Amino acid sequence: MKFLSRLEKQKIVWILILLCVAFFFLRLPSIIEPYWYGDEAVYEVIGQSMNHGQLLYRDIWDNKPPLLYGIYALANGDQTDVKTFSLLIGLVSMIIFYFLSQKIFNKQKVSTALTIIFMFLLGTPLLEANIANAEVFILLPTILGALFIYSLSLTQNKQTINYKLLALNKFFLAGIILGFAFLLKIVAVFDLAAFLIFYIIVKLPKNVTWSSFQSSLLKELKRKKGSKSVPPSKIKSNL
Repeated sequence: MKFLSRLEKQKIVWILILLCVAFFFLRLPSIIEPYWYGDEAVYEVIGQSMNHGQLLYRDIWDNKPPLLYGIYALANGDQTDVKTFSLLIGLVSMIIFYFLSQKIFNKQKVSTALTIIFMFLLGTPLLEANIANAEVFILLPTILGALFIYSLSLTQNKQTINYKLLALNKFFLAGIILGFAFLLKIVAVFDLAAFLIFYIIVKLPKNVTWSSFQSSLLKELKRKKGSKSVPPSKIKSNL
């Protein structure tokens, strides 16, 4: 009870509740609307065929990874069930997106504004976000993986065993989460590449600078040419 009373006093809890309610009503029409999107019909047929014993990629085939068809198979191809599940995934994705933006900007007004934009784009047909497609389901593991990677980038480098184990566990968990994204759509590989490049750049040692690189290059050129000195202009031309 103390935990609930503490939550009631936090402003962000009420903001997220209001955003979730607004998102629910934005997506509610999609749950009861008739069929209109061709890909959903394909997923429905594949899901029902899998439930009737046909083997995916052998007896029935489409060009996406298997997890999306598994979701449709669990719902037996019923659009109402799948879109309800999509709505729940969207709600969780929006909440995690808020916490990710809060970590990045550390300003509640900015995070709230960005989450409102996210809610609108994910809750309306403007970008076809109201359909139960892979692009909607992939948001949850991608945003959650980004939250883990960004949290790791904020921590200071330590050489203790406990820190290394904690960082390794977080990396492993982020990899598992992004693995689910790969099983939904292979384009998640670009998100993984972006996360890794971001983490590598953020975690570069402070002594890795352009001047240190130039100095190392100068030493390497001197080593190759013996004791003969290399003028700075030549180094710049080589760069």
